[in-house]
Amino acid sequence: MSPLIPFETLQILLASIIGGIWGGSTTYTAKRLGSGAGGLIGGLPAISAVSYLFIALNQSPQNASRAAYAFPIGLTITFLYLLVYASLASHGFKIAFLSALTTWLLLAALDAILNLPTLIQPSILLLPIFFMGLYVLKVRLKLPYTPGVPINPSRKEFLRRAILGGGVVGAAVTISQLGGPLLGGVAAAFPGIFSTTIYSTYEAEEDKTEGIRVSRALTKPLMMSAMIIAYPYSLIVTWAYATIGLVEGTIIAFTGGIICALLAYLLISRRKI
Repeated sequence: MSPLIPFETLQILLASIIGGIWGGSTTYTAKRLGSGAGGLIGGLPAISAVSYLFIALNQSPQNASRAAYAFPIGLTITFLYLLVYASLASHGFKIAFLSALTTWLLLAALDAILNLPTLIQPSILLLPIFFMGLYVLKVRLKLPYTPGVPINPSRKEFLRRAILGGGVVGAAVTISQLGGPLLGGVAAAFPGIFSTTIYSTYEAEEDKTEGIRVSRALTKPLMMSAMIIAYPYSLIVTWAYATIGLVEGTIIAFTGGIICALLAYLLISRRKI
């Protein structure tokens, strides 16, 4: 007797629920505790960790390893997405947000056509783009650390943001499942949490000038957190899933992710990002 709901559909629903809670929590954290803490939560490997796990379950740990190997290409494109938004935010939210999303989609399409992970080592692109982005955000744009303010969001407001984030994350995980290992690695880096966090943070402010300022300030800690946590996590998965399998590999990857998250927290607590 076949199950009422296919296993793959249950996985997408689970990913959507996790992504929704994650997206809503990131926005709340950014407002309550400041841009650094919000960036820490938003930069955790929410989409990528779920994508790797489901690819390993539905296909094989080796395919999940290949997806994790390609992940730095997607993360590079995501860093450019953040740079575009931060650089154009002064021209208005719609222009900056749509330009950033368009940039990500065009570059992802180019990667899909060229199949970049088969041509170059993915980290070769990531490292220079990260350091260039950090220079632009910290030195050229001088984005400040935004302190938190006391807020008590309604359940309806949190639910609305969670549904938005869950839908975006569910779509990204679906693409990562259907697109094959290399395209799946890029889809796993889709800025779903980043996008919902930026949008929700902007939308939550009655003063839209303040909304732009706060959402723009998030780009720096989001980039730093993703580099410190999500990138090493992908490297661990690349090795562990192919070498020791799904269960042990996931345990090791999560352990490494926790250590990296603690490092990011220490940097944030000292307002270094």
